[in-house]
Amino acid sequence: MDVQSVLQTHFDMLKAVERIAGSSKRKTTDEELHEVKEVLAKRYEEKFK
Repeated sequence: MDVQSVLQTHFDMLKAVERIAGSSKRKTTDEELHEVKEVLAKRYEEKFK
């Protein structure tokens, strides 16, 4: 898997998380979304070190 497809996969995942959060009865805070983005970024960095 090349870097571009990995980035696209992570981007799609983030969009899905934001969509789910937006439709949730319990509103997800910006802080929670930021944490998810940090976790995904960290996984990406570990994968490509």
